[in-house]
Amino acid sequence: MNYPVSTSVHFRFDTDYKVPLNDQISRIIDGGFKYLDFNFLDWNADRRSPFVGPDWESWIDGAGELAAKRGVKFNQAHAPVYNGLRYEGCTQEDIHEFQLRAIRACAKLGISWMVYHAIYHDNTDDFSINHETFDPLLEEARRCGVGMAFENTWVTLQQYRLWRTEDLIELADSYNDPLVGICWDTGHCNVYGGIPELRKYTDQYNEIMKLGKRLKALHIDDNNGYVDDHIAPYDGVIDWNSVMRALRDAGYEHSFTFEAHNAVRRVPECLADERIAYMKRLGDTLVALV
Repeated sequence: MNYPVSTSVHFRFDTDYKVPLNDQISRIIDGGFKYLDFNFLDWNADRRSPFVGPDWESWIDGAGELAAKRGVKFNQAHAPVYNGLRYEGCTQEDIHEFQLRAIRACAKLGISWMVYHAIYHDNTDDFSINHETFDPLLEEARRCGVGMAFENTWVTLQQYRLWRTEDLIELADSYNDPLVGICWDTGHCNVYGGIPELRKYTDQYNEIMKLGKRLKALHIDDNNGYVDDHIAPYDGVIDWNSVMRALRDAGYEHSFTFEAHNAVRRVPECLADERIAYMKRLGDTLVALV
């Protein structure tokens, strides 16, 4: 398969909002990427972000105009999250509004699939609260033609029903809608916290094969099994031959998207552009394995 190799637009995310979004996008394009993932998760984390301000639509339009000018495409996105990354004064209603903005932004940018974190609660029917939360968003997603891909989580989160791949499949299937699928995060699958009895759940081939055609998006990253480190493939312990075989055998046909921002964030600034270019070459190499 000739997967489009893309990466999330938060490689050198500027937490002080001094570097314009289009400068960050240009830097990734200059590194060789022709496809981009828009990470709204980062851009709703602070009231200074243009995404949460009144001019968010023109901000998005500017990114779309740059992509068109440079001949690249946005092909995937990451939605804001409901539990987590809430700054002071940010309400549940605010997050819902940002979710709607993200869907409409995807429509503007031509993005067909956006990744969502399902909601996890102790002693709660996780299916009910997820339907209560995401059903209204799915209505807007249908109107905009943007698919919803629920993401797998760490196998160490056993206190929640949705930690198992089978449960995530059941949640996706409960919608019975072609616009609802699953995103597989390779790093999340690999976080077993060093607990030997959980190691069996990190078999990427076995877990990906369970998904079949439900698999609509990827987050490609690596770690050492203890922390969701978001580092580059081969910098951790994941068996990448197994991952790529699974994508082939499962018939996956969407984007090959890095969420390995720490592979770039943690190197000196003078090496950042070289590292971005390395990530593109690495993606091309992995895709060639299929």
